[in-house]
Amino acid sequence: MCELPLEPPFVECSTEKTQMEMNLFTWSTLQVSDTDKKFKETAIKTFALACRNNLDERAFEFIETLSNPQLITLSLKYASKLDKKRLVEKLMDLATKIADETDDLGVKELPAVEQTVMKPVYRKLSLNSTSKKTPRSRVEKEQAPNTPKIVHPEEMVSILRISKVTCLNS
Repeated sequence: MCELPLEPPFVECSTEKTQMEMNLFTWSTLQVSDTDKKFKETAIKTFALACRNNLDERAFEFIETLSNPQLITLSLKYASKLDKKRLVEKLMDLATKIADETDDLGVKELPAVEQTVMKPVYRKLSLNSTSKKTPRSRVEKEQAPNTPKIVHPEEMVSILRISKVTCLNS
């Protein structure tokens, strides 16, 4: 008897990118319960590899092909961390498009079961003896955590005045 390795037909089997793509292909076709976590982890690694190599269009097409809302959210966070503004805009458009499609289909997500997790308590270090807590504005509370900050026209005028005064003083 002889054992035959069954691998997906990819061209460059030795590169890191191809290895991740092979894993994605294998895990997407398997119907095993534990593969979902590995699939998402490998997908984000592949997205990160494309971002690090300044292949933003490839990264976007990859996430668009997968069309997984959780992966889109994670990729948005990663792209914003790397300050890839154009990629973040495209991913935001994709996220709204997918959200609209799921609303049109009448698909509703089931609420996730909350697990009680003990979080460690960290104290914030401050240089002042009295720490002032500034209240958040209503706009920040209403915004989703991954959306860019919306600047109101009054705030924009005051920002422009401040920057104009600073430029004139320089």
